[in-house]
Amino acid sequence: MKVNWQHLATIAGVLALLFMLLSSRQEIEMPKKPNLPAPKSQWYLINRATNQASSAYTELPGAPVSSSGRPYFIGGVAVHPKVPGGDHLDPIIPFGTVIMLENPKSITIQGQKLNAFTVIDTGDADWSRFGDSPYWVDFYFGTGNYWNNREALNYGLRNIDYYWYEPFE
Repeated sequence: MKVNWQHLATIAGVLALLFMLLSSRQEIEMPKKPNLPAPKSQWYLINRATNQASSAYTELPGAPVSSSGRPYFIGGVAVHPKVPGGDHLDPIIPFGTVIMLENPKSITIQGQKLNAFTVIDTGDADWSRFGDSPYWVDFYFGTGNYWNNREALNYGLRNIDYYWYEPFE
């Protein structure tokens, strides 16, 4: 049997290369899960307002922003200040709070059926018109043009039931 030195040298070279690779192999450490603090639980209060007056309003195009500093939008509402004659920047329901209708289930504004509204504004500052409804809301019906004004007037004054969540601290 004749020895093929070329094959033998190739095999020896491959074995030497494997030995070098295996002996220089570094251990790879698996990443560890970070120790994050447990999430803080948050409690919420459900507040309900029943048999409260509601109305509708419009604003002229180019009107200043609402009391919250946000632009007016369909789905926004105004509420009383916290106290009659109080600061218009301190509403009875905090700005940004979402109120959900219970009765009626929804109202239609500019063809959209809505059941949730965001508090963006204050109105009836001294509670003179709706003093017997401390949780009165005024739905924004759009910019003051003929059709929106007519729709707001047709809405009139209606009693509604609604609820909202507030963080409990």
